[in-house]
Amino acid sequence: MDPTGKRQKPTKASEKAHQSIATILQLNPKEPKEQDLINTLIKRFDKTVFQQKLINWIVNSNQSFSIVNDQDLRDIFNYLNPSVEITKANITDVTVRAIAEREFTNNIERIKDALQKSPGQIHIHETDAVCKNPDAFEKEVFEGLHTAAKEHEVWRRRVSVGKWHNFAVEVSRSDTWTDMLKKVQAVESQLSDDAQLKKHCPVGVVVDNATRWLSQFSMIKRALVLRPFYNSFIQRASNEWEKVNLTRAGHIKKGSKLPFFLKEENRITPDDWHVLGTLYDILLDFQLVVRGLEGDGQGKHRRKVEENEIDPPLSGTSWDLIHAYEFLLETLESAKRAVANFPDGHHLAVNINLGWLKLNEYYEHLNNSPLIYGAAVLHPAYRQLWITKAKEMVQDLWEREYRDLEVDDPEIELPANKRLKTSRNKFTAWRTKKRGLTTGGISVTESQIRSPAQSPRSSVGGLDLDEYEQWQRDIEDADASVTDPYEYWHIRRLKYPRLSRMALDLLTVPPMSAECERLFSTTGRMVTKSRNRLDASTIGFCQTLRSWLRAGLIGSLDRILMDE
Repeated sequence: MDPTGKRQKPTKASEKAHQSIATILQLNPKEPKEQDLINTLIKRFDKTVFQQKLINWIVNSNQSFSIVNDQDLRDIFNYLNPSVEITKANITDVTVRAIAEREFTNNIERIKDALQKSPGQIHIHETDAVCKNPDAFEKEVFEGLHTAAKEHEVWRRRVSVGKWHNFAVEVSRSDTWTDMLKKVQAVESQLSDDAQLKKHCPVGVVVDNATRWLSQFSMIKRALVLRPFYNSFIQRASNEWEKVNLTRAGHIKKGSKLPFFLKEENRITPDDWHVLGTLYDILLDFQLVVRGLEGDGQGKHRRKVEENEIDPPLSGTSWDLIHAYEFLLETLESAKRAVANFPDGHHLAVNINLGWLKLNEYYEHLNNSPLIYGAAVLHPAYRQLWITKAKEMVQDLWEREYRDLEVDDPEIELPANKRLKTSRNKFTAWRTKKRGLTTGGISVTESQIRSPAQSPRSSVGGLDLDEYEQWQRDIEDADASVTDPYEYWHIRRLKYPRLSRMALDLLTVPPMSAECERLFSTTGRMVTKSRNRLDASTIGFCQTLRSWLRAGLIGSLDRILMDE
């Protein structure tokens, strides 16, 4: 402390004396072993690789460029390896942007070349997330706002789901009720003899909304978690409310109002819980389908299979769209039978029928395009399942676009053989059951597939067959075990050069625009409140670089860094 009481001026990082590795690690260079350790540490550090990984981390995790200027982060780097500071490997935010922008520019031609050599067509999905009426929100707020009582009455008419919705809304809006609900869970779980309940961690309610997919499923799922604690919570909430709002004579104080969820007609009954459980089972199937279709078709999911966990070999694939409709239609038909004996069974059956009709209406729209049926037909494990309905549509597309297509002779690359996995996921199990061929478990390698030079056209019964006709007759025992049709057609691209191109074009069509939604979320995480002045071009090339890096189209930034 300065005797005059003045605060000392902090020392800048640039003003600090640079220390050697020996000094920092307290090593004696005169000792041979310690000198060898110093030399090893110096040799192992690569300034270029360090900067490359730093920039990749910034781009991939949407970090601010200025994070590289943070002295605490630099101190961490120097603590882990003093060579960072000794070799002056730290870079500034200006350098990060310059490197990222130049990397984007220098890789454009490389990406174009990769897309041109793609074995299938490039499919672009657009989203309809555009508001046609910019004043709609204000109109809803100022002209169409419901009072709490009217909103409650609307939802109460929906019986079990409406009761729980009202309960969830009212509890979530009150810190008092939310805190009480969690305290009840903590006490009940400790007093319970059930091993599962003892492990329970207190949670709050989940409220559904009108914009999130299957938000009622999430609400009902949480309701079933809270079911063991519901009655205790209602009893305690009622007692606490009466202590505050009842007179000694037992009358409600003037101005006090009993909460909706404490009124007798709004309480959840055993029949209501039964209905909620059934609706959960129905919506679970929809959840499994949505989760299965919103992937990117890359098959990155490799975790251990758990009950009701999505674990198909590939997710987000066009050929599963037909399976999804068939699976959900069967689900609704089974659900209609299941609710027949419910107290409100007729009401629920009517709603299930309406859902079935709407789903079937969308299903029939698939007849307007051969793409989805074509993808299902050209999947070797399902070809017989859909061939009758789709044969004419696919045949017309084949003859019009692909039969006379000019083809190249690519080099052969053998992928690793794969085996069919089992899963307890209902949707995955349903698709496996629908495979029309016997599972022989035979692996087919490229050496077993004849090239077009050996058999440009096959002859069956004296008739010349084109590639599509030949493939329809060429059924192998291993076809039912195929989980990756991309690999299947890659192996057969020499025997069926045109048909394999058609198959990859159709099989790579994404079933929904989930990738667009993911990009919106990722960009939103980049443009935070503290970075709201980011230039559009900066956002654009950063997100594009991030996409290229994650797709493996570019592997490093070494070339750019060496230019620095």
